[in-house]
Order: sequence, then structure tokens, then C-alpha cells
Amino acid sequence: MSAREDYQPTEAFRFYGPIEEVIEGSQDLPYEVSINAWPLDEATVTGFIASNSTFTESLFLSEFNEDDNITVGWHPIEFVLWGADLDRTNGSIAGNKDIADFTTNEFNYLVAAGDLLVEYLDDVARRWTDEGGFGATFVADSDQAIENILLSIGTLANAELGGERTLDPWNNPGEDAEHSCFSDNTNRDNALNWAGIVGVYQGDLVGVSGASVEDLIAQEDPELAARITAQIALVNEILEVINPLEFEDVIQFDSPNRSLIFQDVDPDEETLISRLTVFGNLIVEAGNALGVNVTVN
Repeated sequence: MSAREDYQPTEAFRFYGPIEEVIEGSQDLPYEVSINAWPLDEATVTGFIASNSTFTESLFLSEFNEDDNITVGWHPIEFVLWGADLDRTNGSIAGNKDIADFTTNEFNYLVAAGDLLVEYLDDVARRWTDEGGFGATFVADSDQAIENILLSIGTLANAELGGERTLDPWNNPGEDAEHSCFSDNTNRDNALNWAGIVGVYQGDLVGVSGASVEDLIAQEDPELAARITAQIALVNEILEVINPLEFEDVIQFDSPNRSLIFQDVDPDEETLISRLTVFGNLIVEAGNALGVNVTVN
């Protein structure tokens, strides 16, 4: 899971730029989908591995037609490594697969899928840094850059963390509901996503620090900047409670912490989802203060 430690914060950049570009030779498959598409069709992955003993990029790409037919990326690899996230009540827990239980096809798949995942991550990074690449385009238009930054962190906070990765499994806390159900790493994934959001906003991410969007907002609207800082603290307050736990346990109907995620009536904005939603709305306000039009999905 050490690779996730590096990847998850970078999702704060995920809604613009090279990560959204289509892989050459694919059927309109963007890099982001090939890297981290969810949900996963487990039967597609199982059948794909059983039917093949060698795995090439063209073979992986030929399988793609919808997001849940992805056979490469974090989630298929984690599914093969840990196995299905079976209901704990039947005594089976994901991750108890012995090395002797892996088939030759599975070993071959894991090597090929792992290599391809690294290749695609390298492609995205290189498209930022190549001469004449996206990095040059990004810095050439400061207004567009600020709009992209705010849109991406606001959308990741609101639609992803506050929606697909939190509210959706909260509504249906069954098997395979959580984002990283196979490895039971969902809370860590979410914490690292949030760290990426805050790091991008504050200009301090993975050891790189400098001028920030936060600085710009503080210059234009100090009161708004203070409200965003306070909202970050409110999100942190809830994450500090739920993140030491397993997300799968937190969302169960009998969990004492379930109400920290969402409540149908939450006028005081005391849940994680309401606080992430407020943060997203404040990011829209920040865009207005900086003279750019930001829509948070």
C-alpha cells in the first residue's frame, strides 16, 4: 500500500491536464480511468485472467468498453492480490489468500498489470514536464490555471470524497461498497485525498512549498480565507475520529460513528459530508473572489 501513499494526494490534480487525456491506441480510454476506475466488475477481471496466460497492453485495452470493464489499474490489481471483500459474518476476510493459491495466470497478470500501471503513471508525469507539454501550457495562463486548481480540489472534496467515496457506500454498506474494499485501505485513501486537497490549496504538498491559492484569496478577501481555514479544521475534526477505524466498520447500520458521515437532517453541519459540501461551496466563492468561474460537481 506504500504506492497509494504517493498516488492518492495527486488526485487533487485529477480533473484537468494529462490525467484526462486519452491513451494512444485505446478506445477513448483516459489515463485516469485506466489507473483508478471504480466500481469494478470482478467477474470481468476473473474471466479475463482465466482466459489468458500472457498479457499485453493491446490485450488490456481491447477489454475496455465501460468503466467497470477495466482490467488494469489499482482496483483490479488489489482484487487479485487480496481477493473479494467477503462478508465478515461468514468467517472469510479478504487478504487471507496464500501464495500457493495464486495461479500462473494470476502471477503473469499481476506482473503485466503492475508494469502497465507504472507506465501510465510515468506517461502522465512526463506529459507535465516534457518540453512544450502541459506544464508550459499550465503556467502560460494564470487565470485558467487557478480555475483548474480550484475546480479540481473542489470537485474532489465534494463529488468524490463527499459523494462517490463516502455517501454512496454509506447508503449501501454491503460487500465491496467502499472504494478500497479489497485492501481495507479506504480511510487511508480518503485521508490522503484530503491531504492532497489541503496541500494544493495551501501550496504545501509532499515536501514542495511556495506561493499558494490560499495566499491569493487572503489578499482579495481575508474574511473568506479565514472561513476556508476554519472549514478545513472542521473536516479534520471528523476525519481524526473516523480515520483510525476501518471505513467498512464506520458505515455499518449499527456503528456508533455512522452518523458522523451523514444525517438526513443536519442543520448544524456536523457531518463529514455536510462539511465537505460547505468546503466545496467556499471554493466556488474563492473562484469568484479571484475573478474566475468555478463549478464544483
